[in-house]
Amino acid sequence: MRLLVAIFTALPIFFIGMGIQRAMDQQRYVIAAKPVQAIMESSTFKIDAKTDSKHRRTVTYEPAVSYIYTVDGQTYRSTRAFPTRTQTSKETAEKLTTDFPVGRTVTAWYAPSNPAIAHLIHETEFGPYLLILFPMLHLSVGLGLIAVGVGRRPRKDQGKPIPVPGKEGWFELPIHKSLIRRKKPWPVITIAWYLVGLAVAVHYFGFVPKPWDPISYISLGVYALIGLIPIYFWIRYTRLTKGLRDVRIWADTSTFTLGRSFRVRSEQSFKLPLSLTEYKLGLICDKTEKVEAENKKRATPRTTVDYESWSPLDPPPSPTPTDNRIENKQTLTPPKTKTPSTPPEDRTLPNITWRITLIANFKDHPTYRADFPITVKTKGDQ
Repeated sequence: MRLLVAIFTALPIFFIGMGIQRAMDQQRYVIAAKPVQAIMESSTFKIDAKTDSKHRRTVTYEPAVSYIYTVDGQTYRSTRAFPTRTQTSKETAEKLTTDFPVGRTVTAWYAPSNPAIAHLIHETEFGPYLLILFPMLHLSVGLGLIAVGVGRRPRKDQGKPIPVPGKEGWFELPIHKSLIRRKKPWPVITIAWYLVGLAVAVHYFGFVPKPWDPISYISLGVYALIGLIPIYFWIRYTRLTKGLRDVRIWADTSTFTLGRSFRVRSEQSFKLPLSLTEYKLGLICDKTEKVEAENKKRATPRTTVDYESWSPLDPPPSPTPTDNRIENKQTLTPPKTKTPSTPPEDRTLPNITWRITLIANFKDHPTYRADFPITVKTKGDQ
């Protein structure tokens, strides 16, 4: 998991840094560029045709130009047609050879900070900023993983039932992800997402002269719309944390065995008077296995529910009281015909996991769900 976190943070940061560097280069070498008379020495373009493994052919066009110019008595030669990019369309390449023929005196643009850097087509591009915006999709995933603690070294007792002081024979089951933990990544992602978007918009529209690239409006508009996704989940989990607290579940055993029943007790309190429409507890077995997908050479892992048993719990009066806890007792039994849990250290497939899940549906309020992983063994296993 640490490798996953590194991939979703280090690589996006690398590309974002590259985009920032190119945007700054564009500001220094293009926006601040000054005109100078130049004489064309050569003007043509190269054609590069490639065919991939699926026999798809792509053709690219690269201007091959050369011109000389003089700045402060010093003569320079440049082979740049565009400020940053090297490839273009066929029509643009052909037009460039027509507009800048050999021997003609043309206007080139050089960077005052480095006169050796010049270009013919004086235009700014939104490309460097796209290199900043697109990697934010992956960086947001990395920030979310870091926020929920993925990659941290787990405690030795993490995920194990905890003995209840003063209640011999009862154990509290650790929740998989608490409401606070599920809420934590979304404000981090939202703030980082819009800060980067705002910085790009301010720099581009503030420093790049008109006319602005139409792709800038489209890209920033789509970027802003995608940012509504983390806002939605931020609002959703904020409403949940304001309306209720996480459910707590205890079991009368610390070991769970196929074919052997065990009792559970759940307890939950509410901060607001919510109208419950459904309140149920389930014992669920998930199975992850490789599935052959159509038109794909490799099988892909897929998780499905191999077994589930739901028990409706007694809901409180509607709306739920805010000063009393909801308590329920239930008996659950993993069928002896099912498969026990796969050991955590076993990475092979199929992989079997068991959990206890509580779901609460409300009127005019987000659905609450909590999972409590358990390890189910066969009779005689220690």
